[in-house]
Amino acid sequence: MTTPAGPPPLPVLGNLIDFGRDPLGFLDRVTQQYGCGVKICIESERDTYIVTDPAQVEEVLVNTGRTFQKGYQRHPLMRLVLGNGLVTSEGEFWLRQRRR
Repeated sequence: MTTPAGPPPLPVLGNLIDFGRDPLGFLDRVTQQYGCGVKICIESERDTYIVTDPAQVEEVLVNTGRTFQKGYQRHPLMRLVLGNGLVTSEGEFWLRQRRR
């Protein structure tokens, strides 16, 4: 498996400035430029991957979802901003929310 391409990150800040200025516009631009699998850096501790191809989304969310971690449980600020919904939750709690 190869690592997807993505916009070059700035030192320390990664792609946070561009993402922060216009999150949806940034995501639209990078998927238009780099395709359906994009690697971005909006947190210094980890890379973030954008998957837009329906078959790949199903693979990540349904077939292999247990092997991926979102990691928001470690970041109280992100949970405060994003809440405790499908985006931030994991494991059995996420599965119960998804089935609602």
